[in-house]
Amino acid sequence: MPRYLTQHALACLTRQGAEALAQRMQAGGLARAERVLVNMLEGKMFVEFRANSREELEAWLKTEGMHFDFLVRIEWEMYGDKLQIADQNKPDLRVCNDRLFESPHLFGAPFTRYLEAPCAAVLTKQ
Repeated sequence: MPRYLTQHALACLTRQGAEALAQRMQAGGLARAERVLVNMLEGKMFVEFRANSREELEAWLKTEGMHFDFLVRIEWEMYGDKLQIADQNKPDLRVCNDRLFESPHLFGAPFTRYLEAPCAAVLTKQ
């Protein structure tokens, strides 16, 4: 599913208000926020969304009353030292026993030693 980057002006939102907004974005529907970055001093929020299309994301943002300054599709991303098509080799992130693990398929064998047996089952390539 394609990823998009948006910028939002927070105006006079408090940290708690920004957190509530981010939670609404992560709850999703037709679009879902995967990553939210906030600068309270400048009143800016940057959000990485997943959505089937730009039109669906724009419609969802409009329905939710979330205005944006810009919206751009992420097409290319650096993986290691190579610029590659976004999502082609993105590492899987999973939480298991309150610990975050990165899938070893991108980084190689040394990372497998950090995986516990019950957690290994949740690491799958999407």
